[in-house]
Amino acid sequence: MPRKPSPMPGYKFHTSGQARVFLNRKAYYLGEYDSPESYARYHNLLAIYNANGQKMPDDVPTHQIDLPLTIGCLTAEFRENLKSRYANNKHERRRFSNLSTLLEDEYGDLPLDAFGPIKLADVRDLFVASGNCRNYVNQQTRNIVRIFKFGVSRELVTAEQLKALESLESLRRGQTTAKESVLRSPVNLDDVRSTAAHLSPTLKAMVRVQAATGMRSTEVCIMRPVDLTQEADGNLVRFLRFGLIHVLVVARSKVSRPSPFRWIKQRFAVIGIPCGMVVGQPADHFAAHSAVDPN
Repeated sequence: MPRKPSPMPGYKFHTSGQARVFLNRKAYYLGEYDSPESYARYHNLLAIYNANGQKMPDDVPTHQIDLPLTIGCLTAEFRENLKSRYANNKHERRRFSNLSTLLEDEYGDLPLDAFGPIKLADVRDLFVASGNCRNYVNQQTRNIVRIFKFGVSRELVTAEQLKALESLESLRRGQTTAKESVLRSPVNLDDVRSTAAHLSPTLKAMVRVQAATGMRSTEVCIMRPVDLTQEADGNLVRFLRFGLIHVLVVARSKVSRPSPFRWIKQRFAVIGIPCGMVVGQPADHFAAHSAVDPN
């Protein structure tokens, strides 16, 4: 049985000083070996190769050095960077992957140096036309500029081009057809108590900790016993991570058990800094309602 072709054929050195890659037994020359441009062309060809069912279209030139770098070269190189930079952050990896796909669909074959503020504004208009809110549109536009900033670090994009892209002003309230985002208000604690009554003990403890401290959901989920320390009085437990401080008083604490929530009992109060709380929410709100389950 023949061996399946590799999805990532090797980046090779040729005696001419160029880099090359073999795709479907055909050599593609990428430019000077170990140069940023050759790696960008290499990853772009691999993207085309794998998107076409591990077959190269007949119209792709073998001497890539004769062609200008394209938006597709930049996004292909950026995708490789995503694998390591956001290896543990699926949300950001998916966000930038989707933006790369959008750029490839709209301007994949456009020479890299031809993408300026006007075309960036055209991409921004696509976000507005899709019904996104103004803050989201501005955020996604800034993320596209971040992709080109990466290109500057890889010597694929000039600093002048990046500065030109950054000159595009953000959309402002009342000056665009993009809708405004709806402000979110805190959840009523009575609703939280009613919901907590139907949760398992572990989930209920997690909800009570979040209600007492204002911790983000991700912060609660990543809490580990090793992140908690016990003071000499035996009642003070602190959660320290990423520069945030959440201080709780609990009835009992044992850090030797697998889950940090199984031993957090019903009564505790905030005596430290309520990090991550809702903007505009007074700090004593969490202290006054620290126990989701008052019993």
